[in-house]
Amino acid sequence: MDDATYAPMPAYLRLREVQVQVAERGFGVRSLVVVTTLLD
Repeated sequence: MDDATYAPMPAYLRLREVQVQVAERGFGVRSLVVVTTLLD
């Protein structure tokens, strides 16, 4: 990332992390992690 792109970025980001376990018959359990920003 060049300086011009990096400069307007905030000093920190508030994030939400959600982990979900999905069970499918015959495939076992998969764990998914979704991370999103907390912007309105």
